[in-house]
Amino acid sequence: MSIYYKPLEIKALAPKKTDALDFIKPLTKFIKTQYGEHVIRDYEAPITALQQRRNELRNLQEKSEGSRDLCIRYAIDMAFVANHFPIDQGVARINLSFSWYDSFNRGRVSQGNSNFEIANVLFNAAILEHQLGCSENRNSEEGTINAAKHFQIAAGLFQYIKERVTPNIVEKITSDLTNEVLDTLVLLCLANAQQCICEKAAKKGMKANILSKLYYGCGVSYKLVADQISNSKTVGNCFDKNWRGYAKFCEHYFEALASYHIAVNLHEEMQIGKEITRIIYAQNALVDAGEYRVTPLMKLAMDELNQALDKMYQTAQHENSKIYHDRVPELKDLEVLEAKQMAKSSEIKDLNEFLKEKVADPFFNLFPIPVMEAKQRYDESAKKRVQDVFRAAREHRERLQNDLARMGLPGSIMAAEQKTGFPDDVHHKISKVVQDGGINRIFELKQTLDEMAEETKQMLDKVTVKLDEEQKEDDDCRIQYGQRWPRLESSKLTMNLRKQIQDYLSKLRIAQNSDKLIEKKITENAEGFKWFALDKKSLDDKMPQSLATINNQSSFSKSINDLKLYVAQLDDLMEQESQLEIKMTNELRSYDKENEQKLLQSQSNLDGMVQQLLLELESRLKLITQELPQKEDQYMQSIVEANKVFEQHKSQNNITQQREHILQFVYNAINKYHEICSNIQEGINFYTTMQDIAKKLLRRVEDFVFARKTEKQDIITNIQQQISGVTIDPQYNFYANQYQHQQPIPQYQQPQNYYNPNLNQQQQQYYNPQQYQNNPYQQQRR
Repeated sequence: MSIYYKPLEIKALAPKKTDALDFIKPLTKFIKTQYGEHVIRDYEAPITALQQRRNELRNLQEKSEGSRDLCIRYAIDMAFVANHFPIDQGVARINLSFSWYDSFNRGRVSQGNSNFEIANVLFNAAILEHQLGCSENRNSEEGTINAAKHFQIAAGLFQYIKERVTPNIVEKITSDLTNEVLDTLVLLCLANAQQCICEKAAKKGMKANILSKLYYGCGVSYKLVADQISNSKTVGNCFDKNWRGYAKFCEHYFEALASYHIAVNLHEEMQIGKEITRIIYAQNALVDAGEYRVTPLMKLAMDELNQALDKMYQTAQHENSKIYHDRVPELKDLEVLEAKQMAKSSEIKDLNEFLKEKVADPFFNLFPIPVMEAKQRYDESAKKRVQDVFRAAREHRERLQNDLARMGLPGSIMAAEQKTGFPDDVHHKISKVVQDGGINRIFELKQTLDEMAEETKQMLDKVTVKLDEEQKEDDDCRIQYGQRWPRLESSKLTMNLRKQIQDYLSKLRIAQNSDKLIEKKITENAEGFKWFALDKKSLDDKMPQSLATINNQSSFSKSINDLKLYVAQLDDLMEQESQLEIKMTNELRSYDKENEQKLLQSQSNLDGMVQQLLLELESRLKLITQELPQKEDQYMQSIVEANKVFEQHKSQNNITQQREHILQFVYNAINKYHEICSNIQEGINFYTTMQDIAKKLLRRVEDFVFARKTEKQDIITNIQQQISGVTIDPQYNFYANQYQHQQPIPQYQQPQNYYNPNLNQQQQQYYNPQQYQNNPYQQQRR
C-alpha cells in the first residue's frame, strides 16, 4: 500500500513597522553635557552606526537572514545605549519617542522606554525567523529540518521577549506584546515546528504507529493555538478569523492524518474492522476541516488526503466483506489516540548567539547608568553634608565673634594700646573692604539676589501654566467625547508633580523672607558702613585722644598681653578654619576620578560603596567638625577669664569708653560687611540651583505636554475612525489598564539648604536647624 504524504502550507506572520527616530542629536548632546565636547569625536562612529541600523529597520526585507541579524544586532546595541545613557529614567533623561505599529491591527503606540524598542525589534527578529521557516523547501529532508529549527528559534525569541524584556516596560504597549499574545505566538511556532518534525519522520519512512502519534501531537498543538484565539479577547483582537480558521483547519487536518496512519498500521495487522472505524473518523475530521476557509494549496492537500481515505475505505470494505468479516467497532471502543509533541522552544541565553562574533560595547568607556546614578547619589549626599558642616562652622565662628563683640573685643584692647587714631589693623581691614567694592558691592549683590528670586518664581509659574493648559485640553476632550475618551486624567497623572511644584514655591517664599532679613541687616548696619568711605586721616580725626593713666602698669601690661594673645590665637584658628573650607572644597573635587573608579569596580554593591565613600568624606571633615571647634571654644574660655582681669585694670574714664565704643562699632561693621556678603552669595547660589531645577523641570513638562498632544491626536483619529466605521484600532481598549502603570514625570532633587545670616540677640534669626533642616532657604525663628 502506498502511503499518502504531502507537506501542508504554513501561514506566515507579518513584521511590525516603525517611524523614523533621531539618535545622533540627543546622544551627542548628552555626551557633550556630561563628559565634555572633546569626548564627542570618540563616539561619532558608533552613534552614526546605531542611527544607520535604526533607519534600515524601517525597510526590512522579509524572509532574510540579514534582516534578522540586523534586528538582533540593533537590539544588542540598544541594550548598550540604555546602560550608558539615561533613556528610561533619571533627572537628565534623554527624551526619545519609539513609535511602533501593531503587527496585527496596525495600531500605533509611542513611548520612550528602551525595553519597548528592544521588544519590538526582537519581535521582528522572531517574525523573520518564522518567515525563514516558511520559505524553506520542505520537499527535501534538509529543508524540513531547517524549517523546524527556524520555528523553534522563533518560539524561543518570543519567549525571550516575554520573560526578559516586556516585564521591564511599565507604560502602554502594542497588544501583540502582551503576555497572552506572545504565549499564542510561541504555541503557533511550536505547532509549525511539530508539523515539520512530522514531515521529516514521514520522509524517513518511520512506522505508521509512530507517525500517528506525531501527527496527533501536531493536531493537539494547533488546537492549543485555536483555543487561545477563541478564549482570550486580547488574542482574538489580534488574530482575526482567518488565523483562527487556519489553526482549526490544521487541528482537524492533522487529526485526520493521525487516524489515517493508525488505519494503515491496522491494515498491516489485518484488523480491518478497526481500520474502517479509523478511516471513518479521519473522514469526519476532514469534514470539520472543510468548514474553514483556507488557501487553495491547503484545500488541495485536504482533498488529496480525502481521496486516499476513500480509496482505503473501499479496499477495506471489500476485503472485510469477502475475507475477514471483522466487526466494525464504535470509535469509543478503540484505544485513545496518543499525542507525541516533540517541538520545543530554543532557549535563548545570549542574543550574541545569533551573530558570527560577540558584539563589543562601543560605549564601554562611558559610565554605566547605575554607576552614574550612584555617583549622583554620592555627590548630592556629599554636597549636602559638606554644606551642612561648613554652615555649622560659619555659625560657630559668628557666635564667637558675637561673644567677643559683647565683651567689647578687640575694641577695648586697641583702645588701651593706642592713645590716638585707629590701629593700623583696622585701617588695613577697611582698605580691603573698599577694594572689595564696599557698600556698593552689597547693593549690587542684593539687586542680583532680588532679580534671581523673581526669575525663579516666574519659571516655576510657567511650569504650572503649561500643566494647566494641558489639563484643560484633556478635560475639554473628556467632555466632548465622554466615555470614548480612554486615557488617564491629566490631574491624576501630574498630581505628584504639582505637589512638588508647590513645595518648591513654598521654599521660594521662605527664601524670599530670608532675603528680607538680609535687607534688614543692611539697613541696621548702614551707619557703620558709612565709615568705609572715610580716608585714613578722616577716620583718625573721629577718634578722641586718650589721656588715661594706668595705676598698676605691670599688672595691666600682663593682662592685656594675655588677652591680646588669646584673641589673636582665636582669630588665627577662625581664619585657618575659613581657609580650610576653600582648600577642602578644591580637594574634594580632586577625589572625583578616584571615587568614579571605586564605583566602577563595585558595581555589584554600589549602595555599599556609596556609604563607604561617605564615611571617608566624614573622616576628612573631622578637623572642621570636631578638632578646630573644640580648640576655638577652649581659647574663648581663656579669653573670658583674661578679659575679667583686663577689665579690673583698665581705665574707665569717658574718653576711653568712647574710644572703645567707636573701635568696636567700626570693627563690628567690618565683620557684618563680610557676613552679609557671604549671606547674599549663598542666596545667589541657592537661586542658581533652583533655576537649574526649574529649567530641567520645564523641559520635562514641555516634553510631557508634547507627548500628550501627540497621543491626543492619535486617540481622536481612532475615535473618528470608529465612528465612521472605517477601521477600529483595538489598542485603545487597553489604555485604561496600561495607564495604571504609567510612571509620573520624574521628580527632581531638591536644592541644598541656603545659609542664613545670624542676627544679633536683639534681632530675629531665620534658621531653625531642627524645624527647617530640609528647607533650602531656612525659616525665621525668634
